[in-house]
Amino acid sequence: MSDWNEWSTCSHSCGNGTQTRSRTCTNPTPLYGGANCTEDSSEDQLCLLVNCPINGIWSDWAAWGACDVTCGNGTMTRSRSCDNPQPDFGGEDCVGNETDVTECPDKCCPVDGNWALWYPWSACQGDCSNGTRSRFRNCDNPRQACGGNHCIGVYRQTDDTCLPIDCTTSKKSFLFSLLQQEVLRE
Repeated sequence: MSDWNEWSTCSHSCGNGTQTRSRTCTNPTPLYGGANCTEDSSEDQLCLLVNCPINGIWSDWAAWGACDVTCGNGTMTRSRSCDNPQPDFGGEDCVGNETDVTECPDKCCPVDGNWALWYPWSACQGDCSNGTRSRFRNCDNPRQACGGNHCIGVYRQTDDTCLPIDCTTSKKSFLFSLLQQEVLRE
């Protein structure tokens, strides 16, 4: 067998590859019915010139975080990592954003109700010795919403010290007649 040739170039420029070398059955060449060489004429070996660059790949997005407000318009965030795999041996970083932001589903804020102004008093009803009137107001300035508190207090008031209009007219007439009588006496 001849001496081994030099190892061939590695089959890959980076990462694991193979290289081979060979020899011939020429030292001496079999002659006159001599037997061929019985040893291997080639052999392989693993080679590693350098590690190949590994480009980074994003992991899956994590779950969305909590909304940054408890009600109204807010945002929530989720994140991911450049580690599936992470860049190595001169490979490129992941392309894109590490975080993602979106609006939260709208959730209304509680609004406490507040009283509007009182409506005018109703006409006085009853007899000339005892009349009543009433007035009311609405809980809509603003109206209670989204679990807010209802207005505190009464929505209706009554007054039992009024006199109906016809009683007032009668009393005025009565007083006017008394006044006239006094004037005439003088």
